[in-house]
Amino acid sequence: MRLSRRRSHLSEVLVGVMGGTRMPWMLNSPPRPWSSSAVLMLSLSDECHAAAILQTRLLQQTPSVAVMCLERPRDPRAPQRPLSFHVFTWQPFLSAAKLVPLGRWSAAAFPDWTALFPDRFVSLRGATLHVASDDGDMPFFFRKPDGTFDGTSKRMMDALGEWMDFSFTLTPQNTHPWRYATPKPKSDQRESLTQSARNLTLTARNINPLVLAEKWGEKVNGTWVGMLGDVWRGDKDLAINYFSVTLERVEDFDYSVSHYNEGFGFSIMIPPPLPRWLNLIYPFSLLVWAAVGGSLLVTAATLYALSYARQHLSPFQSFIFTVQV
Repeated sequence: MRLSRRRSHLSEVLVGVMGGTRMPWMLNSPPRPWSSSAVLMLSLSDECHAAAILQTRLLQQTPSVAVMCLERPRDPRAPQRPLSFHVFTWQPFLSAAKLVPLGRWSAAAFPDWTALFPDRFVSLRGATLHVASDDGDMPFFFRKPDGTFDGTSKRMMDALGEWMDFSFTLTPQNTHPWRYATPKPKSDQRESLTQSARNLTLTARNINPLVLAEKWGEKVNGTWVGMLGDVWRGDKDLAINYFSVTLERVEDFDYSVSHYNEGFGFSIMIPPPLPRWLNLIYPFSLLVWAAVGGSLLVTAATLYALSYARQHLSPFQSFIFTVQV
């Protein structure tokens, strides 16, 4: 679970236009409904600070971002030309030159979504993610007798770290956090992440101790505490333990795809089998049996009346005839 980027009503592209060099307050303190899947900023000022714009809070919390800077002619006396924009994006995990130019805007240069909003998180380039965790959460994250850590959440982090090239720290309960360095993936290992994760060799070393909150993750007086509080404050990047889905958590955090379901219900004793003589009666409802009985009575009465009226039999003889039929 990580801090939510979709606490909003918007799910498409948010487009903003800047006319000066002063940074609008909405970029650093975005309103709650402004969270979107993509943000495109157009700067019309003479000086375009693309790097500063891309590092604002709104754009940092958005998966897909781009800034278009207006290109001004160097010579103001030059003939007027159509407006031209340079497009930039931000790669947060590059070791240097995080500001990446994508080229001059044109319909041919940016024919689709991926050209304007390239995936910035294909690889984390060896970054270290800090994970809030509790090692008393069998079978998701726990400590084995030999002192190492295991669990379904731990193994998934191993596979993701190998695939996306990142390492991560874990915070065991009442102990020091440990740092897990994930080896750089090989091309032939990407085809079988599960098998690769099983064969993965991890190295661990102590780093500075952190205090783990005693609470699992809840809101107290409007503030998140526990492991989710660490994620909310930015001390941790995500949490990997078992978290039930609640409305309060969904509003502030992103859940991964569910990989474990737990159900609740009532249990009662199975009733004994029915007597064998009910095998014929039980399959049919009471209405069916009533219809069958009514049909027999109507048929018998009709035969009795016909035999008595047409064959001039006595009532007793008509009854015997009806029974024989």
